Amino acid sequence: MEERKDSVLDVNPKGHNNIYLVLQNLVIRSRSEWNGFTGKVAFIYWDDHLTIENIPISEQGSIQYDLVIPYTSKGDHVIYIEDDSNWSGSTGEVSFKVLPSIRIFPEIGTELSQVTIQGSGFDSKENGIGLIWDGKTQVAVNLTADNNGTWNTLFTVPNVTKGEHYFSATGSTTKADEIEDITFIVTPWSRIEPTSGPIDTKIQIMLWGFKTGESGIKLIWDGETIKYDLTADTKGDMLVTINPPECAAGNHLIQIQRRVTTKKGIFPDLYFKVTPKITLKSSTDITGTTILLSGTGYAKKAPLTISLDNKVINDDISTDNKGSFSAVLQMPETEKTEHTIIVKDESGNSSQYNFTMEKMAQLTTPQPMAPAQGYKTILIESIPDAFLKGPKYILEKDISMPSITFVWSKLDIEDGINLIQCGKNGRRQTRALQYWAGRCSLRL
Repeated sequence: MEERKDSVLDVNPKGHNNIYLVLQNLVIRSRSEWNGFTGKVAFIYWDDHLTIENIPISEQGSIQYDLVIPYTSKGDHVIYIEDDSNWSGSTGEVSFKVLPSIRIFPEIGTELSQVTIQGSGFDSKENGIGLIWDGKTQVAVNLTADNNGTWNTLFTVPNVTKGEHYFSATGSTTKADEIEDITFIVTPWSRIEPTSGPIDTKIQIMLWGFKTGESGIKLIWDGETIKYDLTADTKGDMLVTINPPECAAGNHLIQIQRRVTTKKGIFPDLYFKVTPKITLKSSTDITGTTILLSGTGYAKKAPLTISLDNKVINDDISTDNKGSFSAVLQMPETEKTEHTIIVKDESGNSSQYNFTMEKMAQLTTPQPMAPAQGYKTILIESIPDAFLKGPKYILEKDISMPSITFVWSKLDIEDGINLIQCGKNGRRQTRALQYWAGRCSLRL
């Protein structure tokens, strides 16, 4: 291309990628930082053939136009632009390389259904064209392209398994690796992404092969319905997004249930593998740093080993029947600020949490003040709730230590002595809660 200052053409997007028949557009743009075109309208030529007329030129001398690539044979082609100024300097051109490609209509169907496969970008009059099914079976051989390198044929889907299958093509001058595979889905079929993760994972389930607008569809997780009355779109497809229900580690069965179906209309089973995950929250007070540790996705009713920086700090906690647990831990004094907690069960399910903690200065316990006017009654519900939410109400059932200290800060109560109800084994006692300068503690 001759270097010019008046106009430079960009081809966007990716001018050397496949063109998919006539459906991929190119944006023809003259860059306005150059002098630009001088006329009022522009004309686009494809290989010296006038393709588009009377494209408006802006006051700055630039144009932008979405060009549909015509049916054309493989190789380099020239896009040329001129305007109505009749000035030879007010022109521009760019080379565009056409590569072979194929398309299929429709892209989904049942076995023994008939589809149309169309190719473009082959050599003009190329013969010996054949289809390749799943990378190994050549079918519909000895097709011949026309002058523009295009061809089409009908294909009957063989009696194959449900799911994704792949087409490619080859010819006398075109190799299979020049053509990007296209996917054909034998329905009914479903796919899940991702296939594993913790219970807070966002799962997308893609389904093909329903009747148009079919309703009353259910999504079942391990035998329990978690989505009711789903409806397919006008193409018979559906996309469902879920989070796994709380459950133990391992593979879990996902099934699609239709109101009425035949054996051929049954969707294949899907599986999602639940993996463990732990989270923690910490609070620092006059007794040190307390950690509320919780986890999901472990084995059911499994003993756990909790390690801090490769040292076991607790091995007497077990998961519940859904593979979940929670524990309150006291952080030991340490000069380190970077820490790692690892929780592992007997089946090898493991998760770790890395965190940073500043070293806190020890606080001196203040002397109690005289009771303030108007006591306030506070009830404790559980150790985790007391830690996370502040005092509320409840009885803690599993207190095994002879005494436990609860510490809160920034309570909405006055300094001094307040009353709190607490207890275990179904018996409540009223204790005094001492509160000074925004901090308070209680021993049972």
